Amino acid sequence: MGQPAWELTWIAIVNLSGSSVTPLVKGFLPLWSPDGRYIAYLLYPEGLSPLYLQIFDLEDKRVVEVASFKKGEIFPKIAWLSSSELAFYKGEPSVFNLQDQRVWPLLREELASGLDTAAPMEYITAAPAAKVFALGSSQKIWLMRWEDGKAQLLRQIDDGLDHAYWVLSPDGKFLAYVSALSRQVKIIGVDDPIISVEIPTQGRGSPIIEGWSPDSTALLYVDFEGLKIVNRDGSGLQRITGEINHARWSPDGARILGTDFDGQLWEITVTPKP
Repeated sequence: MGQPAWELTWIAIVNLSGSSVTPLVKGFLPLWSPDGRYIAYLLYPEGLSPLYLQIFDLEDKRVVEVASFKKGEIFPKIAWLSSSELAFYKGEPSVFNLQDQRVWPLLREELASGLDTAAPMEYITAAPAAKVFALGSSQKIWLMRWEDGKAQLLRQIDDGLDHAYWVLSPDGKFLAYVSALSRQVKIIGVDDPIISVEIPTQGRGSPIIEGWSPDSTALLYVDFEGLKIVNRDGSGLQRITGEINHARWSPDGARILGTDFDGQLWEITVTPKP
């Protein structure tokens, strides 16, 4: 029809049986809040500018506008720090608080001034239940704790991110990312710097991190060969399929939901290898 794909994209809730689909709001890249009440997402209006970051309240059925982004600004990455605090990048790491509807700098001035931020700290991932989050650039990674609305630096990693697909495990103990140096999947310990696993890439291109299992024991990612699962210590690597992308674990950890290149939704039963 000549319309941009972004203008045709809706966010919808699908029950696990696939028998019910409930459209909610126009937008893309939805992200649930930890309590399941809110969905943060991005939205392009007609004309594709500006880009909006919004939150949909499933209880009140209302939209809350968080921020807008002009062409040329860094594409925003988002992460929930808690059920009421949404972190994102707009010129600097920022946080939107649903309670007072205001945007604040994510890092205190004294903390930010002591970090090596030659490259923008545009990447962010969080483990809200563990009160841990991470900021990253193409050159550095910073592991941080989030307590009472304040960030505290845990440690700095002298390695950058190849791209924005990275994720902290739900228990906040492990971080998975694709290294800018090796372009391979790396798993590191948040509190234990000795923990470091690198998984060799198969084929050309960079792998894409999809997500941790709910119990934080296995990682889901995609490389040239297809969708794969690996244990957090690097063992038990297995290929699931070569046709599924944009995959996520089900809440019970027994299944993977994903789409194929034709847009069909798939459900795959998995058993991680010991």
